[in-house]
Amino acid sequence: MAIKVWLFLPVLVLLNSITTVHCQTYEWGPWDNWSSCSRTCSGGTQSRSRSKSTCDSNNNYCRRGTSIENEDRVCNTFCLNGGSLNEDSTCSCLDRYVGTCCESGKH
Repeated sequence: MAIKVWLFLPVLVLLNSITTVHCQTYEWGPWDNWSSCSRTCSGGTQSRSRSKSTCDSNNNYCRRGTSIENEDRVCNTFCLNGGSLNEDSTCSCLDRYVGTCCESGKH
């Protein structure tokens, strides 16, 4: 009986080592598309993100999207009808125009 256990044990160890999964940390995935700009003029922001897989070493499996990186950029940095963009992201309109973006003519 002891001989059967001795012969079975090395096979069990061999099978266990073959089925063990070794986790890796993967590279960052591709960036998502940029979001819509937060403003139609006078300096808004857009953002996008990407994720990467990380390993759960206790359970020996990998999960996607557990690390996230975000990126922002400025967009729509203009004013309409000859208006100028101020440092505080407001538009200074020419005398004959009004509105957040200098979009409307005065009546």
